[in-house]
Amino acid sequence: MTSPLEGSAKNFSRTQHPEHALRYRIADEYLEVVKGLWDSWEQDAFVRDKASGRFFDPQKLHTLNHHGDFFQVAGPLNIGRTPQGRPIIFQAGARTTVKNWRRAMPTPSLPTITPWPTRRRFTAT
Repeated sequence: MTSPLEGSAKNFSRTQHPEHALRYRIADEYLEVVKGLWDSWEQDAFVRDKASGRFFDPQKLHTLNHHGDFFQVAGPLNIGRTPQGRPIIFQAGARTTVKNWRRAMPTPSLPTITPWPTRRRFTAT
């Protein structure tokens, strides 16, 4: 969604590509939604106890109920939590907004900046 390419709008069933600041607002909310969905299930929610017939602990299932400016998502995610909890999020770019995402995310992102001295300065901030 943050791509500057006009053709990207078609990937999101839009006729026009949103302006720059709006694209990042949409992306911020999108990340909030997917992180909420990834956290639908606690790590030990699936007990899979054949003897008792208990498959999961309903106390460890959390619905999202997200109502934002761009997305309305009830949740929960329809698959269990992965062993690592959340996938790694990668974001290419050097804008201040991307730096703010990197600070806010517990997972790493990868700026695609060259040359190496520039990359070192970016990742140090």
